[in-house]
Amino acid sequence: MPIRIFNTFDDPLASTGSTLAFGVNDTDQIVGYYQNGSGNHGFLLSGGIYTTLDDPSATLGTIAQGINSLGQIVGFYDNASGNHGFLLSGGTYTTLNDPSATHGTVAFGVNAAGQIVGYYTDNNGDHGFLYDPNSGVFPPTSPSMIPWPTTSPLHEASTASARSSGTISITPISPTASS
Repeated sequence: MPIRIFNTFDDPLASTGSTLAFGVNDTDQIVGYYQNGSGNHGFLLSGGIYTTLDDPSATLGTIAQGINSLGQIVGFYDNASGNHGFLLSGGTYTTLNDPSATHGTVAFGVNAAGQIVGYYTDNNGDHGFLYDPNSGVFPPTSPSMIPWPTTSPLHEASTASARSSGTISITPISPTASS
């Protein structure tokens, strides 16, 4: 039987037992969140160094969910108006609010092309989305209209998660220094 090694870690700013990891990329950068006396805070663990990720619009917490090979990070933050997805790229936070959302937007993953998957909530429940920030629109969901090979993982994700129309509203925000 092979030996499996689990590397454990705890953000040094976290309360005991409150560090959760959600995403890792090919360069072993890890994202997630930790809790402490001031709330929930996203983190990036890269090369043994923890960086706190607090979206500047967050008043009730930030959670980092995914990271791609370019170091782009997605997740969500909470404030008085609810959950809002975010993309952190090149030091700039961009808010992702699905226009159909009435109860929040959450981003879970981002691929090397910058395409983002997640879900939004409306009065009928949760709905998956695939968003391409390069075009600003959701890709088509019909397999005959998708320009990617039908055997690719992206095709599977897009048919399962995407909507056929709509755009996402984005708001770039320059981050403030956080510790």
